[in-house]
Amino acid sequence: MRIKHENDGVVMGVLLIALAGCVAVPLPREQLVVSQAIINNAQHAGAGHYAAADLALAREKLIKAQAAVQRRKYVEARRWAAEAEADAQLAQTKAAAAKGTQRVREMNEANRTFGKE
Repeated sequence: MRIKHENDGVVMGVLLIALAGCVAVPLPREQLVVSQAIINNAQHAGAGHYAAADLALAREKLIKAQAAVQRRKYVEARRWAAEAEADAQLAQTKAAAAKGTQRVREMNEANRTFGKE
C-alpha cells in the first residue's frame, strides 16, 4: 500500500531547485580569450591614443573577470568579460571616428592649400 503525501509536489520542487543550484557553471575561458583579442584589436586600431580612458576601462574589467575566475565566480567573470568587450569595442569605434575626423581635416587643409595655388 502506498501512502500519498500532500506535500510531495512541494518537496520535489524544492529538491529540483536545490539541484539546479548545484549545476556547475562552465569556466568562461573562451570569453576571456575573445575579450583579450578585442582589447588587442582596439589597441592596434589606435584606441590607446584616441580613446585611452575607454581602453583602460576595458583592461580593468578584464582583470576583474580574471580575478573572478580565480575565485570560481564564473557568472561574475562572464559579466566582467562582456563589459570589457563592450568597452574595448567602444574604444575602437572612437579611435576610428577620431582618425576619420583627422583625415577630413587634413583633406580640407589640402583643398584650401590647393585652392590658393
